[in-house]
Parts: sequence; structure tokens; C-alpha cells
Amino acid sequence: MSGCEKRYFLGIDTSNYTTSAAAVDEDGRIIAFSKRLLPVRAGGAGLRQSEAVFSHVRQLPGVMDELASQIRAQYKPDDKVYGGAEYGAEDRTGSEAKGRVDSESEGRFGSEASEAEDSPGIKADRGELRPAAVGYSARPRDAEGSYMPCFLVGESTALSLSSVCGVPAYDFSHQAGHLAAAVYGCGEEKLKSEPFYAFHVSGGTTEILDVGCDGKITLLGGTKDISAGQLIDRVGVMLGMHFPCGPELERAAAEYSEAGGELSSVPAVCVRGPYCNLSGLENKLSGLKNSGRPMGEIALYAITAVWLTLEKLTLEIFRAYGTRPVLYAGGVMSCAYIKERLGSRFDAYFAPPELSSDNAAGAAILCRKKYLSENGVI
Repeated sequence: MSGCEKRYFLGIDTSNYTTSAAAVDEDGRIIAFSKRLLPVRAGGAGLRQSEAVFSHVRQLPGVMDELASQIRAQYKPDDKVYGGAEYGAEDRTGSEAKGRVDSESEGRFGSEASEAEDSPGIKADRGELRPAAVGYSARPRDAEGSYMPCFLVGESTALSLSSVCGVPAYDFSHQAGHLAAAVYGCGEEKLKSEPFYAFHVSGGTTEILDVGCDGKITLLGGTKDISAGQLIDRVGVMLGMHFPCGPELERAAAEYSEAGGELSSVPAVCVRGPYCNLSGLENKLSGLKNSGRPMGEIALYAITAVWLTLEKLTLEIFRAYGTRPVLYAGGVMSCAYIKERLGSRFDAYFAPPELSSDNAAGAAILCRKKYLSENGVI
């Protein structure tokens, strides 16, 4: 019997932390996943947008090469890997696609011109792996004026691929992608059919969201100054750690606790209703360092403060809007210490670390959903 007819969906995300690309198959399974952190100089606490843009330009070709190799490995030589018009949908890219057509993209994923006239699909043994559609992160969140230049790199690449391959391109917010990846990663079916609260806790964001059954996202609260991820990274850099500092800070806190270390005082957190302020904690932690407190104690204080802040915010949301399942997403939610404590208090769900931090899997998942919906499949 000849190979199967198959179809996959591509996602691209170029955030201020990570260059990433991913692919999901027609059943919604992640079949390929590649990402690289943006390089940050020693002692740095992040990148300027111009630096992030140039880093993505350098890194994205390698990420796409790696992804193409992973996709190719999924298919047998005689599998037909279909492009975008197989459900009878007309090509929606045409004049909508903008940006320079990248010849490297054509080489990696194949082009419409390279497809034989008598073949409805693309043969994997020819190295031509045209996606059915391309999804990309175009902005930080779904809010008026939400914009960061770093996302232009992923956008231009996605639109170039869309034009070269003759398939649709769909834009999403980075935040929506985070939530989609986290829902996939936690594997909880009720989050796909019931409303829930989502905490997006990362280096750029600390927000509390209401997620409806239709996927609509409504902001309920969050930080009024710095994000939880900024607090973690600034404290880590202050302690001589490498950005992003979350993993190192968590290790330092764990080693201190395992050696019998304790906090000299419980962190005082600032939560008023569904909003918090975190900059005061940065000042407190700086004071602990200046007073000669051990690195491990400072790390434990910082992580405990974030946990207590999220716990109080969750209780405030329950008080104001009622109890629901809670999805905690974003890079900060990779911290096992925080996850364990929130998980013991609430009906809480978490994605594995690779799907909590910045990634393109969510863009690929949303791309598949929108494509199949537009073509009357779901």
C-alpha cells in the first residue's frame, strides 16, 4: 500500500526571549519543535528590541532547518504531505502576503512551482514539505496598540513562506499562543470546553485572564509595575546569575532549603484586589543582599514572594468572580517550587517547562484550529 495522505501546520514565534518554530499534524499532535534562547551578554538583564530583532534574523534560519529535519523524519518516502487547498478552500494569501520571499524558505519547505501537476500533494522523499498553513505571533497580546518589533521577524518569515508555498497565513498574539500551548501541555480536557482563569506569568507579563469557551480572552487583573519574570531576572542578575535567571535562582533556593536554610521573615506582598505591585520586593531583595544575607536565602525569598503573590491574586479572583479551574502559564510557571504550592491549594493546571516558556507550539496549534474551522472540518 502506498503512503498516507498527511497534512501539517507550522507555527513561528520570535519573542523577546526565544526564537522558536513548531509543527502540529492534522490530529493536533506536536510533531516537531525547535527553539533557541536569544543570547544575552554576561551581566545583562535582557535585550533591547533592536538586539532581539538582529538575533532572531541570525537564529531563525537554523531553527527552521532543524524543524524541517524533524518534520521530514515523521514521514515515509511515499507519504503525500499536503499544502493548503485540499479542502477546496481558495488561496487566501495572494495580495495579503507581504515581505520578501526567502529563497532559503523555498529550499527548506518546497514551493508551489516544484509540485508535479499530476500530484495533489508533496512527496516527502523529494524533501518538499509544504505546510497546510502557517501561524505566527504578531503582537504581545490581543489589545489595541500591542506591539513589539521582535515579532516582525517571525511575521515576515511566515508571510514569505505563505507566499512561496501558496498557503494561508494566520496571525495570533504571543499571549494566545502561550495559553494554547499550556492547554495542550497540561492535557486537561475540561480546559478545552469550559471557561477558566489563566495566569500569564513571564518576563514580559503578569496578567490574570478570563478565558471563555469560545477562546475569548478578557483581562481581569495583574501587575501594576514590573512583571514577576522581571523580578526574578533582576534579582538573579544582581546575584551574578545568567539571564534568564529562573532556573539558576530556583536551584539556589532548593540547595539552601535542602541544607536546612530558612527565611528569616515571610515576604510581605502587595496585593489589592486583582492587582499587585512587585517593585517593592525588588528593593527588599536588594536590601537583603546589601546586608550580607546568603544567596540561597535571597533566592528563596524571591521565589516565595512570587508564590505568595500569585496565591493571593488567585484568591482575590475567586472572591470577585467565583471559583473556576486555573491555568498557570508562562516561563515563571516552570518553577517546581511555585507549581507545587499553587497546585496544593487550587484546581490548578500547568504545562511542562518546554511549553510554559516561550515557544511556537501555540501558534501552530491555533493555526491548525483556524484552518480546519475555516474549511468546515471543526
